Amino acid sequence: MADVLGGLVAAAVRENQAGVLLREDGMHVLAYPHDGFIVLGVGMDAEAACRLPYRALLQRRRQDLQRYGRWIPCIFNDGKFFLVARFPRVELETGPVEMHLLSAAEELMS
Repeated sequence: MADVLGGLVAAAVRENQAGVLLREDGMHVLAYPHDGFIVLGVGMDAEAACRLPYRALLQRRRQDLQRYGRWIPCIFNDGKFFLVARFPRVELETGPVEMHLLSAAEELMS
């Protein structure tokens, strides 16, 4: 999966636009290059987002800001819910993009 995420990031940078992939488990992964950073996101469609316990997610985030603080919750116009974080572009372009970067966001949504 790391090579898939790396490919998504590389394509987003090359095309200078957002890239999204749908994982087998139904989660969406977003990569968006912006001002020397790449915004990575993990999210779900509007139907799944309706069942997400937002209050519990925000409490878990608040209780461990060291681990979860960089992940910002957002709801898009189409109802999709994402946790997004900015990563230095150079950090993601100089080596393999590791899936552990997304693990904190995935934990928050579980």
